[in-house]
Amino acid sequence: MKDDRAVRFDLLDGLRGIAAILVMLYHYCHHNGVHELSGAWAAVDLFFVLSGLVIAHSYGQKIAQGLGFGRYLYLRLARLGPMYLLGLLLGVVAAALALWRNPLSTADAGQLTTAALLNALWLPYFNDAAWAFGSDAVTAAVFPLNDPAWSLFFELLVNIGFFWFVLSRRALSDARLVLPAMALYLASTLLLGEINPGWTTGNFVYGLPRVTAGFFLGALIYQWRLHQRPVPPTIAFGAAGLMLACFFVGNLYVTMFNTLVAIPLSIATLSAIGARPAWQWLCHWLGELSYPLYILHVPIYRLTWELTPLQSLPVAARITLVAILTAALSLLLARADARLRKHLMARAPGARHAARAG
Repeated sequence: MKDDRAVRFDLLDGLRGIAAILVMLYHYCHHNGVHELSGAWAAVDLFFVLSGLVIAHSYGQKIAQGLGFGRYLYLRLARLGPMYLLGLLLGVVAAALALWRNPLSTADAGQLTTAALLNALWLPYFNDAAWAFGSDAVTAAVFPLNDPAWSLFFELLVNIGFFWFVLSRRALSDARLVLPAMALYLASTLLLGEINPGWTTGNFVYGLPRVTAGFFLGALIYQWRLHQRPVPPTIAFGAAGLMLACFFVGNLYVTMFNTLVAIPLSIATLSAIGARPAWQWLCHWLGELSYPLYILHVPIYRLTWELTPLQSLPVAARITLVAILTAALSLLLARADARLRKHLMARAPGARHAARAG
């Protein structure tokens, strides 16, 4: 495997931030009866493909050269864990308030406790309770205190699978793994009607082929990228424009096309070109914002609903104000998370030895 770790993916950082904003707006709009972004749930699949590319870029060569599993897992948990735990804490407070403030919540204190304990261990909680989401409710979510965390469960699972795949196959990915996973995801969606699977008790099992397909497709794109020629910017931005347009279309076949074709094509082509210097700062800002925004936006909304007279505002004002609040808090927390992550990574197993060796 060729070492390509010095490359920066500025445009993909920007794309990741845009995807996080779309997921936030999808949830805020959907739970307020606004459906203009009805296909934006597929932005989560963009995260999976991006994750595969970035993990292959950051860790593929290191694993092949002897990076230990303990150190690898520690580094992934140091990256994902702090914001995950903060989101869980905010979600516990919001759910506890909803137990006696919000009649839409059918969960009881025992279910809240069980969910908190299991989710704190990064494990799903299979249930059939309704958990308040403002003037709406989410039923049977396996990470009911912070719904988007379902994707991090599968993300970590597939990250572990990637380590052993690279170690055993000496490759970053394989089409013989990607294509069957894509077929299973497509079949579960179109034949079984499991739309946007992975986050509820009923469709949880179908999340695995969905995330596996996206992640290892991203790693495959990175593997191909090592031999790829530069792509004309008009093609890359055209693909990205098509992808973004699909997020506004609720038709299932359009969404599947977006997930399986437009999103991977956008990532593959944008990864082959660089951002102009004038745009690099924006791409960096969006990339920095993306993870905290994604993992905190649901508990922030729920807390804001329970602690303020948010429900008295018109829907458009409600969505706009909470979106701005969420983005501002996420950006502040992103900087704190970066400092904490640097501290944690300095204490990773073998960090001192690696520093001396470098």
